[in-house]
Amino acid sequence: MSARVARVVLRIVSGLPAVSAVADQNEALTEQELNVVRGLADGCSYLQAATALGISVNTLRSHVRNVYRKLCVGTRTEAVMTALQLGLLERR
Repeated sequence: MSARVARVVLRIVSGLPAVSAVADQNEALTEQELNVVRGLADGCSYLQAATALGISVNTLRSHVRNVYRKLCVGTRTEAVMTALQLGLLERR
């Protein structure tokens, strides 16, 4: 996601009502999963995010699947938007 698109998404997200909770409160995102979401929010490719985190792309994909499941989303944009709504990411 380019910086320009990210700004538009943030503008849209800021007007949405807050999401009350993740799918299952017992399944909060791990620190590594939060790092993955931050990478997605920064517009990193899977390879870039994996390299930055010092993990393989396959491991990153596993984390992404877990994030999607825990946040009840199906795309990286939904994951970032939901994480923002839940206060898991700082708005820039």
